[in-house]
Amino acid sequence: MNQFYPVLKTTPLFNQFEDDELSHMLSCLRANLIDYKKEETVLLQGNTIFGAGIIVNGSVFSQRENIDGNKIILSSYNTGDMFGEELLLSGITVVPFSLIANELTSIIYIDCSEISKFCKLSCVHHSKLVINLTQMLSAKIIQMDRKMDIVQKRTIREKLMAYFNYMAEQEGSAAFEIPFSRQGLADYIGVNRSAVSRELWKMQKDGIISFNNRYFTLHVLKNTA
Repeated sequence: MNQFYPVLKTTPLFNQFEDDELSHMLSCLRANLIDYKKEETVLLQGNTIFGAGIIVNGSVFSQRENIDGNKIILSSYNTGDMFGEELLLSGITVVPFSLIANELTSIIYIDCSEISKFCKLSCVHHSKLVINLTQMLSAKIIQMDRKMDIVQKRTIREKLMAYFNYMAEQEGSAAFEIPFSRQGLADYIGVNRSAVSRELWKMQKDGIISFNNRYFTLHVLKNTA
């Protein structure tokens, strides 16, 4: 697991941790590493979750299946991202979504029940961990608000522009790569795939964006109806 220390130290949870502190906390949190193949199910909707996961290599996406069988992509998680901690800390153990590996992916699972407990030595490492976790949860609330803002837009173009503006802001550049296929993008904003493809070509023709597969460049940094 030592090979993933550089990645773990870039995550918000282990921000400003040294190697010895990280080793101590991984032991305290009963960390274990699991590898997944491309398109393998990491978590299945309706099953029980036992630990939060930190992606140390690869990427996954979360999706929810409705009663009618339609699937909606909720979010994507890349190397360095964490999932499941908000469920476990709130006492919810039944997973309300599925997680699927986008590619070969390695995930380190930790026991969240140990986060809310201070170790017997009341170590400074644990105190730092709790502070980092609180900041992470706050950031996730902001991400959820952004997703709601996107899906509540009136037109397909408005939804796409809201998402692209968010990606440009996140990357600090008008050029960026999205984590979704066309189907994934359509599922994420809650629109039919063919309708999304048509609108993307219209937006490119109008000079608003240019794209090549998952790589996009925004030429108009504002919502365009």
